[in-house]
Amino acid sequence: MERAEIIVEDTYLKYESKKFFHGKDHPCEVVESATLAYTNPPNINYQLSLFKYAPEVINKGILSRIQLESVVYACQKHDSFLADGTRAGFYLGDSTGLGKGRIICGIILENWFAKRRKSVWITLSTDLYEDCIRDFEDVKRDCLLPKPFHPGKKFKFFNFGVLLLTYTSLASKRKRNLAKIFDWLGSEFNGVIILDECHRAKGVSKTCIGDVVVRLQLMLPKARFVYASATGATVAQHLAYMVRLGVWGKGTPFRDVNEFINTMDERGMGGMEALAVHLKQLGSYVSRQVSMVGVEYEIITVSQNDQFEKLYEDCTTLWSKMLAVLRMKKNVDRHTYAKFWASHQSFFSSLCLTSKISTAVSIARKEVINGNSVVFGIQHTGEARYIKFLKNEAFCSKFSCTKSTLEYVISEVLGRQVGEFSKHYSKRELPVESDSSSSSSSSTASSTSSTLSTTSSSSSSSSSSSSTSSTKSNTSKACSSFKIIPQLPKLKISFSSNVSKLSDTEEIAELLRLFEDIKNELPMNPIDDLIHQLGGIKAVAELTGRRNRHLMKQDGSGYNKKERKRHNTDRTTNLQEKELFQRGFKKYAIISDASSTGVSLHSDPTKDPNTGRRIHITLEVPWSADKVLQQLGRTHRSNQTTPPKYVFIVSPVAGEERFIWSISERLSSLTAITQGDRNAAKTSHLTTKLVNSTMGLKAVQQLILCLAKLSVMPFRCPFEETKLNIVKKQLCAVEFLDERNGEFFPRKKTNVTVNRFFNRLLGCNIFSQAIIIKLFYLVMDYMVTVAMRKKLFDVGIIDLQFPAGTLAKVVISSSFPCDSEAIVTIHEIEVDFGISWERIIPIMRKRGSIPHFVTIEGSENQQLIYIFKMDGVLYGCSPNDTKHFNISADFLKNRKPLSFADGMVLWEHQYNEMENFFCIHHYLDGKCHNTCKEGSRKQELVIISGDLNSIWNIICKRTNTSNVNIVRLKTDEGFIVGAIVNPCVGQIIEKDFQLRWK
Repeated sequence: MERAEIIVEDTYLKYESKKFFHGKDHPCEVVESATLAYTNPPNINYQLSLFKYAPEVINKGILSRIQLESVVYACQKHDSFLADGTRAGFYLGDSTGLGKGRIICGIILENWFAKRRKSVWITLSTDLYEDCIRDFEDVKRDCLLPKPFHPGKKFKFFNFGVLLLTYTSLASKRKRNLAKIFDWLGSEFNGVIILDECHRAKGVSKTCIGDVVVRLQLMLPKARFVYASATGATVAQHLAYMVRLGVWGKGTPFRDVNEFINTMDERGMGGMEALAVHLKQLGSYVSRQVSMVGVEYEIITVSQNDQFEKLYEDCTTLWSKMLAVLRMKKNVDRHTYAKFWASHQSFFSSLCLTSKISTAVSIARKEVINGNSVVFGIQHTGEARYIKFLKNEAFCSKFSCTKSTLEYVISEVLGRQVGEFSKHYSKRELPVESDSSSSSSSSTASSTSSTLSTTSSSSSSSSSSSSTSSTKSNTSKACSSFKIIPQLPKLKISFSSNVSKLSDTEEIAELLRLFEDIKNELPMNPIDDLIHQLGGIKAVAELTGRRNRHLMKQDGSGYNKKERKRHNTDRTTNLQEKELFQRGFKKYAIISDASSTGVSLHSDPTKDPNTGRRIHITLEVPWSADKVLQQLGRTHRSNQTTPPKYVFIVSPVAGEERFIWSISERLSSLTAITQGDRNAAKTSHLTTKLVNSTMGLKAVQQLILCLAKLSVMPFRCPFEETKLNIVKKQLCAVEFLDERNGEFFPRKKTNVTVNRFFNRLLGCNIFSQAIIIKLFYLVMDYMVTVAMRKKLFDVGIIDLQFPAGTLAKVVISSSFPCDSEAIVTIHEIEVDFGISWERIIPIMRKRGSIPHFVTIEGSENQQLIYIFKMDGVLYGCSPNDTKHFNISADFLKNRKPLSFADGMVLWEHQYNEMENFFCIHHYLDGKCHNTCKEGSRKQELVIISGDLNSIWNIICKRTNTSNVNIVRLKTDEGFIVGAIVNPCVGQIIEKDFQLRWK
């Protein structure tokens, strides 16, 4: 469709129940993606028992209309069986804040009334037990309160009720717990099993939890499974544990799960979205979310700081030295490298986070003064990395997770090299001048050196006591010269002759010297710093997974370690902290990714006294946009007094900006589209949506080749060669390039992925990161342009929008049943690009100026062109085509304008006559080749909608291509979503269906 504009923005429309009309409205506005909004679910034939046995749940609005609808479709789907004889499952994909917990309670309650008295609720964490109780109390069924399963105790099962357990409990004890639960339920169990937060099981064949969840479904073929997760599957691999959806196996186009995954990966985003449409048509899937109307968001970039920039530069130099030391050792295994790069990412992420603390504190204090409550969102506390160092009180003097990360790398990852350096220099003088330090530091250094020497001597059975004593003395001298940290753990060192060159030992010496120079400049732990600046633990509620805090001493001389206790209650610390925040005793809250799932921190006037607006400040952003939206959903939920405000704080590091802009694009689309203002979302940058796609990987690979001069940049590089050389050296420091004899080459041993590229990019200096990000987006823009030109651009379902005034009329719609319960409809659509005189007159009047008409002469007819000015630019259009085109001044030379009356006559003539000509050339001169469609007034389209998942292979076979374009088009009968094919191909496919069902 040359004359159609391709729109790739996410579109969200207000959700309306199409087949279920009972119950009260939801307390907030709910939206749904346009693709699913234009898809009709199946008719409802299930009789809801809640009407008879629990009418108050419906009449009082405890379960809203959309929540009751989900209960109905889940129970209706559970009454059907798949082709292999197992019971069909239901996927509840509603976003955070929509009330999935109440829907789950409704499903359990419906099964209770159907005499199925045993139910199982599997969730992510024991912290969610309180939320489960809250949901059952909301539906006024205290008798069904879940009973938690304790795997470490002799648990007594009960005759009826709801068993609550976590995925970890299900998979622990070598699957003995799974056997216990199976014995309690029985092989003929036909009750409901809720897999809440089921994305925890998406690693089938990679994690024990995924395998156990699949095994549970195979053991109970008659059980009613509900998959509930706000984090939808982005790739087919994430659906591998959902065996009850019936998308592979007997009676489906896919033989098994592996064929399904491989095929869906080939189909790309369009195939995944077509699968969602397919599941909704079958009544197996719902996915809605709370509208973003009223939500504000702001992006604040921390200003450049010379001190931070210098520290960042020194840190990148230090890490490049550590990598050089690591590469000295031959045969370093991949696990050691994995530890190194994981620590590398953790270090720079923490460093970026610390640069935002002062800005975040300033914003938070102002908001609290204005009567609001502030929630800080982070991803990691860093405790897992430094927990082994907490045993030594000396580290609490000025605690820093960045410092502990460096110490971890030097002791655990580079320990062998440091030990060999000490052994080598036990016989010679140090290559640098010794630094005179205090006696205390010298003594502590000597103690560490003794540890090193003792370990080394034990590994060599032939060494004598005298040589051991000499080694201790000399090693003490060497280590004290470089002030090696005395609290490092014991190093397991086996000496060899690998460090024999003076250049190698100088590298290690330089590494230790750099570490000494910057270790005291490294900032303290950001989360403890944030708590301290906001007033301490009395003012801040901490909802994280860490075990210890570090509190400022009263004299301000340092920090003390303090364990986060449970205050002698049955509820966990996080739940008590949440209650203090919701009741208004604490105005600040910090949530991390590890413990924020399922937590509600919104301003709920019916339950919590703290009804102030929530200001959600995001300090750390992960890769996944859906994961961020799930965390943002902690403060944006149903039944809130005021929508929250989101504040994204970006450090001056260019490598981090990409995460923030990607999320803001998503929020911009959600906010603008739900308000009906489509143009407001057009400013988004397409490449930010494609960074994690296959095209993003190709762009990264192409950029590396261009910098290595193995490929020519497809655009004019905006940077000088001297700046590019700096960038190349920085990429060498993160193992993407190698330098040999002044030339740069891609590093063969590095498996380049998008995640790895951007994670390691943080290890380049700030100057180089800005250049690399700029070049990356230039490459991406070029590749997107080329792919769109070649029609190889996979962005999933796209909108076809024709010029204003174009009419798309459905001529014929033929429907055919598929192998599944859904149907396939072939739409023959006639698109009329022409505009009649009656329709153009109001447009002319609105423009205000006197209409100006000119003609282009042909051998048989004249082409009329209407000239008008818009925003100071001349445009033209014709009766047969409403698309505007630019008019130059030269075009108007020697062309006499027509009168208004003559223009009207010629307009009507051309509009009517062009219906009989296949192109404008045929109309003007009476001849042209049949394939030309330029200027044609009408064009025929064929769109196949419905169960595309079942007929995808048929479409590929008839179109002789694996690339199927899924489009969304507005017609006179409403929106149609489906695969667009050539009209000739559409006729062939229609004949195939006619023969199949004749």
